[in-house]
Amino acid sequence: MSERYYHGTTALSAVCIEVEGFRLLDERVRHWGRGYLGHGIYLSRSLPTARWFRLEGPYVLEVALGPGTKVLRVEGSYDPRRIRSLRREFGRGILSPDFEKAIPRNKELRPRELIDLVNWLYQSDRRRDRHGFYEGLRAIRRSVRRTGYSAFGDPESDVGIVLFDPARARLVRTLSCGPGEQDADEPVEASPARLAEDAARQLEAEARCVESASQRAEDADGEAELALRVRELARARDCLGRFRERRTRRVESSPSWPEPAGGRP
Repeated sequence: MSERYYHGTTALSAVCIEVEGFRLLDERVRHWGRGYLGHGIYLSRSLPTARWFRLEGPYVLEVALGPGTKVLRVEGSYDPRRIRSLRREFGRGILSPDFEKAIPRNKELRPRELIDLVNWLYQSDRRRDRHGFYEGLRAIRRSVRRTGYSAFGDPESDVGIVLFDPARARLVRTLSCGPGEQDADEPVEASPARLAEDAARQLEAEARCVESASQRAEDADGEAELALRVRELARARDCLGRFRERRTRRVESSPSWPEPAGGRP
């Protein structure tokens, strides 16, 4: 059985994921923008962390990663001997956020070297209270993907991991951990009817926000972002409609108990 992860989200996003699966949204319409580890799907093994990221809604998704999904764990653990070896071979530049510039074009880091280097940069930042790790995210992400990893991060941390390819995430079930369930070890499975109601309310609120924004868009960037939000709104409305239709079909196809002999009492 594959490891299970959690993804905190809103009711409307949960409905869209139920219907379409995971997909990468444009950073301009994501609630959390670019994210600590760059653009991607954020997952955590920690349920409290996922609860924190669920914004105002009570929904957390239980997620499984597809077979063969490789996660580069960033926990600050590395082999000092390998770091010294990298410095001797490539110079001090290899230990900077722009480490790619120190590597000749005819060479590339081996997977184990990359793992140790990424963890060294992460741990070095934590020790010295710097931000070089995050400044070098583009180089780190490029190297991580080139080496065959689908995600990186610390699954148990308050950030979790970032998954580059949404097709590798599979929704297992939608959970509800709203008021009264915060301290429960295991949240309850969400009611589809309640999920649809909450998503409809969120859709109405988003529509009002988009209408208000349409009156304030003054430049090309603002108009482009507005057009993007309008498209996402239409897509979300379609997902909600399909979610309701699918739920109706399930209810209609559910077997009913036969009446007792002699009719109803």
